[in-house]
Amino acid sequence: MANSMRAIHERSVSSVSANIAEGYGRRKGKEYEHYLYISRGSANESLDWYEKLKRLNYVSIDTFNQREKICEETRAMLTSMINKLEEKR
Repeated sequence: MANSMRAIHERSVSSVSANIAEGYGRRKGKEYEHYLYISRGSANESLDWYEKLKRLNYVSIDTFNQREKICEETRAMLTSMINKLEEKR
């Protein structure tokens, strides 16, 4: 069970940057903004998986705290990018 949960979590983490890259590569209309929203959702999903892994004692509290901070910083950066794109419209 732990390996499958970690695999799902790894996919959600890797999709954050993958969606940023895909949206940036398209650069058409609202597509970039759309992919930033998807990326922010993946960051939320990643944090949710960290919380599950912590509750099941698959990650330590220290590791969880470090990763939670990274997820929160990533979400804040994505929100800022989205807001700037919305202001340009």
